[in-house]
Amino acid sequence: MPYTSKEAVRNLSGLTATEIGDSIVEEMIDHADKEIEQITEKVWTGQQLKELLGIQKSSRNKTFRTLYKPIVDEQGNTTDDETKVTVYVDTVQQASNKFELRGAEGKIIFTTTPSIDAEVEITYRYDMKPIQAASTFLAAAYCFHRLAKSEEKEKLFKASAMETLRQITSHTFASTR
Repeated sequence: MPYTSKEAVRNLSGLTATEIGDSIVEEMIDHADKEIEQITEKVWTGQQLKELLGIQKSSRNKTFRTLYKPIVDEQGNTTDDETKVTVYVDTVQQASNKFELRGAEGKIIFTTTPSIDAEVEITYRYDMKPIQAASTFLAAAYCFHRLAKSEEKEKLFKASAMETLRQITSHTFASTR
């Protein structure tokens, strides 16, 4: 299933069906989605994800970060509700009062430092809206490239897509196209 729609690409880009056909827009969406998956090394589903946050290396580290952010509830709203995630230390589920969740930052902060060499895992949901936005920006950029219409808009949309991906993953991505 595509991460964005023809309508979203048209709304963002202002391109009409007369300027670029639906089948070409759909092709550009497909290219955008494949590039997002290639550069993030992930197929995005919006489902729950169990992630190893790390192995405790310091007697002082109480903070662990998720790879994807923000953390959301079942309705897709950013949440700080500790009951909306499941945290494990060495496969033992932690009570929700043993840590603080900062969903917007993709961060958990333990009240007591996990022991050295402890494995910390979390099961959580992540927000698909940024992926949808990145796909829309990138598909719009590809449409402008295909039309050779506006190099400035193409660069702007591509930069916006990469910035959106950087914000949700905390990584810097170079364009692959």
